Amino acid sequence: MKNDFFHDLYMTIRDVRVRDCSAMSLSHLLHGYLSVYAMVRVSPALEREYGTLQEIHGRLREIAKELSKTMKDTSIELDERIGYMADLMDAYQRFETLELCARTELNAKVLGDPTYLTDEQIGRHDASLPTDYPHFMGVSYPSDERAIRTDICRIVRRSCDQGLMISTYGTVSVRWRGNDFLITPPGVPRWDIEPENIVQVKNGMVEAGKIPSRSVAMHQAIYQSNPNIDSIILTQSPYLMGFCTSGIKFDVRTIPESWIQLQDVPLVPFNLQYEDPNAIAEMTKTHPCLLLANDSVLITGKKLIDTFDHLEVAEFSAKSLIMAAPIGTLQPINDKEIEELRVAFHVGQ
Repeated sequence: MKNDFFHDLYMTIRDVRVRDCSAMSLSHLLHGYLSVYAMVRVSPALEREYGTLQEIHGRLREIAKELSKTMKDTSIELDERIGYMADLMDAYQRFETLELCARTELNAKVLGDPTYLTDEQIGRHDASLPTDYPHFMGVSYPSDERAIRTDICRIVRRSCDQGLMISTYGTVSVRWRGNDFLITPPGVPRWDIEPENIVQVKNGMVEAGKIPSRSVAMHQAIYQSNPNIDSIILTQSPYLMGFCTSGIKFDVRTIPESWIQLQDVPLVPFNLQYEDPNAIAEMTKTHPCLLLANDSVLITGKKLIDTFDHLEVAEFSAKSLIMAAPIGTLQPINDKEIEELRVAFHVGQ
């Protein structure tokens, strides 16, 4: 790879000062770094030569920020400025989302055949999304509330860094007091989320001036029904999404750690989280991990860091199963051994 022309070119331009580049050069750099990002995302081993995803993303943001200044440069024709600006972040997010879709489909095809949504299902999904939220005024931000905001942002960025979230999708919530909780908003790139973006939900109402994740009703139902659950992560990681979209059973009886942390993982019918959030809340009483068909993976737990650990285990287990699929059939831990694990580790107690 080191003798490859593309790699040599990349090594030449990686230290270029973007502030010294013309708008045309910045546009070329942006497209080049998007290509590098895709390469490293698909083949993590390339990080040794091209840098980490977070480093590449930082460079993309730097380029985009500099390119955005062209909108104020009156020496450049307006049409040309509009062409450069055509919402750089939106283009980047669409690229990243497209790449996730491609990886999801490839993983699903290793397992079987992907299940594609019909126009009727998509229409039903769109019609079930919330459009209005009751708000409350007089929001307070005591120290324990602010600490939760910081923790949420830290976990979101860590999830992005490890390929467990993309910039356009991923929801995290944490119980605050009683059934009140804090949750991430839509429309904010996950890489860039800050504590002030987090939304407080109190007595079923949303803090004034903010919009919560569209799955907020499900989070509310889970906290109300499960006093032992204090944190929730909803995301689309590529290997777990292979199971979500293929309908193939995600059997975590691979190694003891996987089953102890995740237990048996059911596949939930499409769109149930919006049409009947209470049904999801009931399932989480006995299942800390749920696959929401053609949508996402739901992980619940006590401390947020522990819930994140469960997500890591789930994605690693899914990856192991998909990578091992060409070798042969899984030989799972049998029922007798599962019962021994249940007793020894007090699972479900």
